[in-house]
Amino acid sequence: MKTTHFLIVSVLMLGWMSGCSSIQNSELKNSPTPSNLQTDAVSTPAIKASPQDSSSQSEDAVAVIQGYYNAINRRDYEQAYRTWQDNGSASRQTLEAFKNGFADTASTQVKIGEPSDIEGAAGSQYVTVPVTLTATTQSRAVQTFKGTYVLRRSLVDGASANNRLWHIYSAKLAQTE
Repeated sequence: MKTTHFLIVSVLMLGWMSGCSSIQNSELKNSPTPSNLQTDAVSTPAIKASPQDSSSQSEDAVAVIQGYYNAINRRDYEQAYRTWQDNGSASRQTLEAFKNGFADTASTQVKIGEPSDIEGAAGSQYVTVPVTLTATTQSRAVQTFKGTYVLRRSLVDGASANNRLWHIYSAKLAQTE
């Protein structure tokens, strides 16, 4: 029994250490603006959530993406920025640069696809949400983007209430037209 427990703890620690390494080494390619939104996807170890929890948790993650674009449409860029992990720092830009990235955006519409199964590693959960984004510029030009958002939340003991909520961890969108 002690050997099995030690083995399980060892495997979990190895997964946590390798997960932290890949997270620290990932970098976003460009800023998240409708005209240029693309980031590196982050690989996530595959430990799946229970099926009964997965549906409502996926719905919560989808609501985060909907809220993100609602905030952008209201020009509440601070709220949209804070939707990103670590109060916006996962976007790899300052709040001011984030705001400036939407200077030519008149409106956005997002269609959300079926989220992936929730996966977890070392006290965190991840879900990938596919989107199709239609952005209209101030000059009424229409731009279409397709891609995915990866959302993350922490479930470790002692995590703050905010860290237990879904946040945008990374994004990868490319213009289609």
